[in-house]
Amino acid sequence: MCIRDRSEIAARLHRDEGDVKTIATKFSGEPHALLQFLEEEKNEYTPDPHTEIAYQILNELDSANSYTNNITQLHQYHTETISDAVEQFESTETTIAHAYSRPHPSLGGVSYGAKFAKELSEIGLIDKGKAILEIGGGTGYLARDFLKYLKDNKPRTYKHIHYTMLELSPVLIKSQKEQTALHCPVISHVTGDALAAPFSSGTFSLIIANEMIADLPSVRMKKEWVDNGSADQIPRESLPALKFIKNFNIPVDDAFPEFLVNLGAWQMMEKIYHLLSHGGTAVIIEYGSPCMYPVAVHLKEHTEYSIHFGHLEKIANKLGFETRLEGLADFLKMDPDVQVLNSASFGTLNQSILPHFNMKPLPTLSFTPEMLGEFLGDLYHNLHNLQFHPLKEAAGPGNPSAFYALTLFKREAQPS
Repeated sequence: MCIRDRSEIAARLHRDEGDVKTIATKFSGEPHALLQFLEEEKNEYTPDPHTEIAYQILNELDSANSYTNNITQLHQYHTETISDAVEQFESTETTIAHAYSRPHPSLGGVSYGAKFAKELSEIGLIDKGKAILEIGGGTGYLARDFLKYLKDNKPRTYKHIHYTMLELSPVLIKSQKEQTALHCPVISHVTGDALAAPFSSGTFSLIIANEMIADLPSVRMKKEWVDNGSADQIPRESLPALKFIKNFNIPVDDAFPEFLVNLGAWQMMEKIYHLLSHGGTAVIIEYGSPCMYPVAVHLKEHTEYSIHFGHLEKIANKLGFETRLEGLADFLKMDPDVQVLNSASFGTLNQSILPHFNMKPLPTLSFTPEMLGEFLGDLYHNLHNLQFHPLKEAAGPGNPSAFYALTLFKREAQPS
């Protein structure tokens, strides 16, 4: 499809031409370079590799326009609504940690939690005496396998660390305790909110926030509020975000007139800086983009928001962190060529084929052909047209392509 000018784009998107100009400016220049403008039309057909960007742009607009304040509901959801830890991540909000909770070829034959520990250990971030905090640990699978890896491979380090889990949901705390029961001497569990963590300054030398900051509140902003808004014009929940934008010089020139910001994640950056000791490190993993504004992800009974990692980096640098942002697959050194089952085949198996044979559904894992064969037994060899793709191209359960790892390094204290 050829679109000749901004007015045609605006007409097709049912948007103002000024919005289209904002998009074009943002995505045709550095660092994104996702759009290209030509002096004349090219006649040959070339498949468009950036279709998802168009959906993302529309989602940005629609997420801001349809936003409703759900800060109170989010807290209530995690404290009262979650009723089954495993089912929560099987069907409601499947995480990468859950999809790779069993040993996987793309992770070198170990689980997500073990690979996490291995990579951090190999770059010297887990040493004797480390005080580790995991915020929002889900089922506890990551912590269980993280600690098992250290116990089996770094026993001296294991004996001298202490691993603290901070969790808001009573149901998830129970699961975390059960999963990590074998590590009682080196682990403790604390009930609390990530943004009001009940610890003293400099308590921890390593903080892990794996796939949880999308659960923190996002709020709507308007450019007119940033430019000349007064406090009586701005909703109360958005005032802290305006303060962040002003104090941290967060650039929003490329935003639409109405846009969302990850206020809870911004506030958490300050909390992490407070909790980390000098020389300490934090690792934040979540889905999002280095440049796209938050988009609503509507799940069962609650809504999450993707993360604008460019804004997080800006705040982190201003706080005094050194930062490194990379794709999750690069952070974990995942093998991009391992073949995994795609979403369409996964859905067909669970919704049609397995019920026909009175078989239990597949767990929500990233299945390789070997893993699927082991699970299905003789049936596997009688199935045809199942689709497997290299991990780097996959869109199945546990697709890491939309996830990023932001590593924060707090500088050593300066001698007085």
